[in-house]
Amino acid sequence: MIDFVQKNSNDNLILFIHGLSGSNETWKNEVTQNTFPELLLKDSEIKNNFDIAYFEYYTSLVNAKEKLAILKTLFSKDKSAPKNISVSEIADVLKTRINHQLDEYSSIVIIAHSMGGIIAKSVILDYAEEGNSRIKLFFSLAVPHLGSNLADYGRFISSNIQIKHLAPFQNESMLLVNKWLKSSILPTTKYFAGVYEGTVHINSAIPPNTNKHDIVKVDENHRTIAKPKDENDIVVISILKYLKEFLKNSKVDDIDYEKIMSEEYNDEYFVVKLLIADVHNSLVDDSKKHFYYSEEIRKIFTSSSDRKILQELYAKIESLYKNFYGDLITKKITSSNELVNEIHKKIIEDDRDFLNTTLSKINGLHKKGMIHLLANDLKRDIFWDENKYSQNELDTKKGKGYA
Repeated sequence: MIDFVQKNSNDNLILFIHGLSGSNETWKNEVTQNTFPELLLKDSEIKNNFDIAYFEYYTSLVNAKEKLAILKTLFSKDKSAPKNISVSEIADVLKTRINHQLDEYSSIVIIAHSMGGIIAKSVILDYAEEGNSRIKLFFSLAVPHLGSNLADYGRFISSNIQIKHLAPFQNESMLLVNKWLKSSILPTTKYFAGVYEGTVHINSAIPPNTNKHDIVKVDENHRTIAKPKDENDIVVISILKYLKEFLKNSKVDDIDYEKIMSEEYNDEYFVVKLLIADVHNSLVDDSKKHFYYSEEIRKIFTSSSDRKILQELYAKIESLYKNFYGDLITKKITSSNELVNEIHKKIIEDDRDFLNTTLSKINGLHKKGMIHLLANDLKRDIFWDENKYSQNELDTKKGKGYA
């Protein structure tokens, strides 16, 4: 079932999925009484942008409990009884819940522990085969992607079908691993592994061919990785960081690039500088459009670390401009049109090399606009012909109809 922790009609949902013999209590620290969702909700950005829920399903390690429940139903009007069902069947139930109970959410983030991650993978791969998924981010906490040796021992004390699924290199698990490796439509996935693990070997928690940037090793064991003590817990800190990156990237994806109109920035200094240099209208319109892209990006990436990265990027773009401006002075570049065109072209060429950045959603189109953001700053000497103008002179040019 779906059990909401917070439901405020946000566009995004964080869904917690427990593992074998677990429940919603999986996410509660017995010492501090803090729950994982509550610790995330202490952050205002998360609280204001995400609803949070648990997906809870029946799972019992020892079948005696299950048999007792069945016996009780023989003397009850309710003839249904909980029982351990296969991982694939649980995944089918979860998919039904997502399709019909969670259909209002545009983006779903899954935080799954142990066997819960195998259930999540099965659902994610089903959506991948359909070519569409609202699951955008997946946190894998001590998930036995290649199985767990303890499952072999567990089969001696229980006939639970779920334990059979978790045995090392079991066919169904390996099928999921192979499908995952081949799929091209997958959510961003971060693999958390506890270095004090005794249940899931670290090589199983981090499946083959995982990018090192997606690996998070923490000083936790199989239980404590899902039971953070407080907001200073490394698992909480890490997940908060990734959730905030997700929010920024989502905002970049939501920018309405069709909204920009060519006349929108006519009174900006960067436009005046282009016009007085007699730059062709097509290049001016292109510059306005990319200025808009960069303006929107600047509104999104506002943290101190983001600003530092952007400052370094601006410095690199300005250095490229100065090299080309030198070519204009020495007549290697013969016109303002050529200067603008060459700097635009060079920025696109260097997008993934000299101008590469850890802010992954910033692309060459945004970077093209950054040179015009710099030109709009009157403290910078960004001009497109050999003449340089003061603010008063640029204001006078505006009054004469350049903008």
